[in-house]
Amino acid sequence: MKASSGPPTVGTMRSPAWARVRFVVSWAVALGLLVVVLPRAVSISWHGVLPELRSVHWPTAVALVLLAQPILISLFQYGELGARDVAMSALSLQAYSLGLVAFMLVKVLAPGYYARKDTATPVKIGIVAMVVNMVLNIALVLPLMHYWSIGHVGLALATSLAAFLNAGLLLRGLLRDGVYRFHGGWARYTARLLVATSGMALTVVLLSRDPVDWLAWDWQRRVLEIAMVCCAGAAAYLSIHLLLGTRLRHLRRPSAL
Repeated sequence: MKASSGPPTVGTMRSPAWARVRFVVSWAVALGLLVVVLPRAVSISWHGVLPELRSVHWPTAVALVLLAQPILISLFQYGELGARDVAMSALSLQAYSLGLVAFMLVKVLAPGYYARKDTATPVKIGIVAMVVNMVLNIALVLPLMHYWSIGHVGLALATSLAAFLNAGLLLRGLLRDGVYRFHGGWARYTARLLVATSGMALTVVLLSRDPVDWLAWDWQRRVLEIAMVCCAGAAAYLSIHLLLGTRLRHLRRPSAL
């Protein structure tokens, strides 16, 4: 068999080999972020964890919601996956994205208990969240399936809501035990964060093209468009933060505002 020296064609992008490549690359990126980001987050003092984490999770979640369809089209829509499949998958990704903030907070807050040799409390809270997740599955899937035929979105939404409950209970315990305390500057920093995230979202919306256009493009154009939109959104987010007076030291100590 003659090996192709050129870029992958639509035919090769459809092959099981390319599907495996996309799967491996996706997991490699995810595991890399976990290895690099989580140890860094846990090593910071508890008074600096949440401000630093909060700087990235809100814009990331908003970007995933806004770019769900383009991302899925760019990764998987090369013949076998139809336009409706992409639209339905995007709804699930958007529902999961809503819980991204909570997923990250759970990973950061739970070590606050483990560091004090309290392994039982996070497990108990996790069980509560799991039970609530199962109840929400029934409460959300049935009506969403009956009225709009999107029951699968209910599963993702239930997981996100249960994650918020998990994170909220963990944070409440840390506040109650005096392990974490809110310092001054949080309100002002949060306002800046919301303004910067809104500016980023507006930039992404203005630059994003219609899903029909994404479906018509080849993989090179899709990658280029995704990169351009993401870079523009990140630039808008950082620029607004800088214009509002946010500096790197404020990420660790909002009280320095």
